[in-house]
Parts: sequence; C-alpha cells; structure tokens
Amino acid sequence: MENSYLFDWLSFTVPVKNYNDLSLRGVRSFLKELGLDFNFEPRKKGAYGYLNSLSYANAINVLYSDLEHPFIDSDDRLKQALDMGIHVEMTGKGCRYFEGLENSDWIEFFVLLRSLGAKFKRLDIALDDYKKMIKFSTVKEKIRLGEVVSLSRKRDVIETKITQKEEFNNKGDSKGLTVYFGTRASNIYIRFYDKKKEQEGKGIKVDVSSWQRYEIVLRNEKATDFIERFCEGETFDTLYLGVLSGAIRFIDKGTDSNKARWETSPFWIDFLRGAEAIKLKSHEVTPDIVKTIKWCDTSIVGTALLLSWVSEDQGLDFFEILKDSKRELSERHQLIKAGYEGLNDEQKREVADRIRGIGVG
Repeated sequence: MENSYLFDWLSFTVPVKNYNDLSLRGVRSFLKELGLDFNFEPRKKGAYGYLNSLSYANAINVLYSDLEHPFIDSDDRLKQALDMGIHVEMTGKGCRYFEGLENSDWIEFFVLLRSLGAKFKRLDIALDDYKKMIKFSTVKEKIRLGEVVSLSRKRDVIETKITQKEEFNNKGDSKGLTVYFGTRASNIYIRFYDKKKEQEGKGIKVDVSSWQRYEIVLRNEKATDFIERFCEGETFDTLYLGVLSGAIRFIDKGTDSNKARWETSPFWIDFLRGAEAIKLKSHEVTPDIVKTIKWCDTSIVGTALLLSWVSEDQGLDFFEILKDSKRELSERHQLIKAGYEGLNDEQKREVADRIRGIGVG
C-alpha cells in the first residue's frame, strides 16, 4: 500500500441565528445543509454542557440544546444554549464516512463551514506509513539520549515533554508502542504509534507487513490556521510535514553546549523531505489568565498537594478551608477576573482546557 495523508478527527461549533435552529427539525436541516446526509439517531443526553445529541454509528456526533428541554427554564440558560450553538464531532471513522459520500470534498466542506462562521475546536492530521520510514527503535534511542527537542514560538530550542506507552495482551504480546510529544492540553500534540499492532490488538486482521501512524492533534487557532492554508491551496503533505518540522526535531549530539546548534539527524531530514518549518497561528486568549494558570502549575500545585496531605493527617480538609477563606481578590486579580469575564464561550472553554492541564506536565 502507498503511504497516505488523512484527516482523522474534526470538531467544530457553528453559531445559530434563532430558536428554531435548536429544535430537532432545525438541527437535522442544518446537517443536510452541511451535506452530512446520514441517518442520525437521537440520544438521551448530550455532553460538554449540551443537553441533546444525535449520533451516526458513534462516529459523527452532533451536540445541541433543544430549547424545549426542561432544564432551559430561565433567560440565562436560554442565552447560554443559543451562545453554544451546534457542536459537531467527527471521529476517524466519521471522517471516513464523510469521504464515502458521493461528491464529498474536504476543501468545499471547510469553505462551507467557514462561511457559516464555524469555530474549529480540533483537527487531527495523520500520515499512514506502510514503508517503515521511521524506525521506532531509533525514536526510542533518541528519546533515551535526550536527542529530540521542540521549538517554541520564538524559535528557541526547549525540551519537549515526551512519554512512551507500550501495552501487552494477556498472552504477553505487545500491542504496540505509542510515543507522545507534548501534552493533551496543548494546542499541538503529536503521537507516533504502531497502527498494525493496535488494530490486531482489537482482533482486526491487517493484510500489510507494516503500518505506522504519525498523528498531529491541532486545537483552536492552530486547527483554524491549518484549514485556512489548506483551503487557500497549500497541499496536505507540505502542510503536514511543515507543521511536524516546526514542532519537533531529532538531533545528533554535538560538542556545543547549546542544543540549538546540534545537527538534525539524517533520518529526520530524509523523512521531512526538505519541508520548511511551519508555525501555525496561536492566539493567547488573555495573557494574564494564561500566565496565572502557568504560575499556579509551576509554583503552587506542589505546595497545595503537600499542605493537603498534612491537613488530611490532622483531620482537616485543606480545600474546604480555601473555599471558606475570607481573603479578598487583589486589584490585580480583579482585573484578571474582568478580562476572563469578557471572553466568549469558546475562549472560556480554552481557558478551562488549560486548567485541566495543570499538573499533567
């Protein structure tokens, strides 16, 4: 089989104009407008704060809040439902179902979504490698030696968080190695894994000798920037390799104390085929709140965990004590709070994602 690039996840939110858009009939009409002509089944509950959902084969899920729902019993909840709009989540299988539709075209689909004011939440792009262009043994050795770095927005070389996970079945056979670059809370997150072993671990027969997948998860502005570039004519392979080149770099140890001046490993140069590094756009929603979250992660979490342990030893609830604190917010904190309150719902959810990443790494 030939190596191929693919979209492997897409989620987006589209604003609504009036109450009727959030009825079951309105949502079904919206899906037909998008060309998602599938037999969606209603589900009993929603997710991510949405009250209702439709699903096709658990692969394309549509979330919304029907204004007839009993929970929407006030003007505030009504406004919240309208502000949240309709959220669509397409898994890897969902993307394949979309491609199976007659006359389906990703560029036309993205152009339509942009015309509707869609906010792109997540986009997974991947390369399926059937020719073993990258040896996982080499990747593992490079990680062990510390010879892989990430590039920050200012092009400084920094250490990237790298984790490895290898699972085994009950017979002791490996289900494949997965290497993660970055954290799940990041706006760009990369994972390399053995797709053949993953599929075989699920009991699925795979008629190829090798199948490795290199996946890049893009969120928010980075997903939007990739889609805009793709719609404007940049090719998938150029964009994919450029993003990967701009995110991580495998290097060979040199004599210089600065890793920035170490040479890029030949295998990585060959794999990237001379692609120029691409730095996708990234918009910090509110620098002050982001700095506060980062400061809490690096300076407060360890102390809080220690005091929580000591408090528990003494029969105290440390976090209840914090909750009942009479301390007032400082003027600076009041300004940060006001900045947060001025964000839209999408930006607030991005802040929530960053908070969920506290303590992860």
